[in-house]
Amino acid sequence: MMSEEAPIHVDMPFQPVHPLVDKQVTGDSNPFSKFVFQKTCVEENLTESQEIWEEFIEPLIGTGRGPLLNDHIGCTAPDKLSHHTVPRMRVLSGDFLLMQSGKTPNFDQIHPGRNLLFDLGASVWQQSSRFLSCLYHRRGIWFDASYAWEATVYDPKYVWQNVPIEFRPNFHYFNIPVSSEPEHVDNPLTLLKKVATPEDFVAFKLDIDANSIEMALMTQIMEDETLFSLIDELYFEYHFQGEWHALLGWGNTNETNMTHALKMFQTIRQKGIRMHFWP
Repeated sequence: MMSEEAPIHVDMPFQPVHPLVDKQVTGDSNPFSKFVFQKTCVEENLTESQEIWEEFIEPLIGTGRGPLLNDHIGCTAPDKLSHHTVPRMRVLSGDFLLMQSGKTPNFDQIHPGRNLLFDLGASVWQQSSRFLSCLYHRRGIWFDASYAWEATVYDPKYVWQNVPIEFRPNFHYFNIPVSSEPEHVDNPLTLLKKVATPEDFVAFKLDIDANSIEMALMTQIMEDETLFSLIDELYFEYHFQGEWHALLGWGNTNETNMTHALKMFQTIRQKGIRMHFWP
């Protein structure tokens, strides 16, 4: 049997059969959003066989955080909210994320290349890079290379003494600010284009606490078909205006709102990328 092989973001044979189902379902079904994929194989006699499977993802939530955050906020008036009234660990919790698993059907066929992690706003290893690397490892995905950017200057000895030995050969740390200028050497998307292929699995996290740069990078991803085809899972802490968001550290975000954020995330999901709010 001959199998037509192609990456997940091209038309054939790995593609969403229809747009992402982004709604709550009832009864015995899972209360998750989902992607539906179709694989087409051509037999030696030129007949076609098809395989269809589903992959679930957490629903989009207007808070940009996990659903349990509401348990702590409840009906508290916005003028009463602060860092002290909502536990910081709940605000920063990522336990709501339903990430890609390497154990899902056909993962190795869809991604026969390498597994790559891009972490923009990484701080040091023991922050988001460790979190993502360990969670993916539990799901059967070991990163062949991890690229991390952090603008705050750290002592190199401090940075590397906290990176476990087994991760050091594949960990690349750029202790410099991220540039949003297209094709700039310090723009992580420039490096992404050079090192990644559509056959790779690429996880990309964006949280540098600089709205203008973040939105410029997101615009480049959404408008550049090459970039879009290279990213499979995308995490973004989108700072938007809400009753309590500014009081929890997001500052003044009057230029954006929840509706715009949800629309952007849904659009990216519908085009095939596993898009998540990053806490």
